[in-house]
Amino acid sequence: MNNKDITLTPLEIINSLGSFDLDPCGFKNHNTADVIFTLPEKDGLKEEWFGKVWLNPPYSETLKWIKKMAKHNNGIACVLASTETGWFQDYVLKKANAIFFLKSRPKFLNDQLEVVNLMRGVVLVSYGDCIDYLKNCNLNGVLVDLSTALQITSNPSDLTFVSQKAINMGLEVQKSKISSPKLSPTEITSPNPNINELTDKYRKRGEK
Repeated sequence: MNNKDITLTPLEIINSLGSFDLDPCGFKNHNTADVIFTLPEKDGLKEEWFGKVWLNPPYSETLKWIKKMAKHNNGIACVLASTETGWFQDYVLKKANAIFFLKSRPKFLNDQLEVVNLMRGVVLVSYGDCIDYLKNCNLNGVLVDLSTALQITSNPSDLTFVSQKAINMGLEVQKSKISSPKLSPTEITSPNPNINELTDKYRKRGEK
């Protein structure tokens, strides 16, 4: 781990969330959890994790750490808001249950416990029961529940529309598989599209 990887989370953020059993990649004299693994004594990637985990991984190795967090499935991770990256798509959007977008960019600390500014924003990501930490925290920001998120495929041979209303109400999910041209960008990003209208529209277009 190089010095640029050491960006210690302000303790007020962690304290506003709750207590954690383990920080697998912590820093000496920075009390983020009851048990803290630090190099070179313990390598958190090789050790077994337990309980509620707080994770602020070294940014140059985020994939390795967030993958292990997703497998452990009990904790909060503080990671860069790099939504376009493979690790964010695979182990945050598809594995976590909520994301908290902080209203302002926190002031982190370096290895000398001096305040440093990050060039990019960060998000808090919850796994397992730790979603309650995000729901009940007193931080300013926006919580996005991923349990009802829609994944839309633009494969023209297998377009699947899932009724968001049906998911939210706990009813049977409505699906329609259509052989049709791709959705337009506007239709993909439109919130809560009318499932039946889109289904009829693309079925008719495919029949032309």
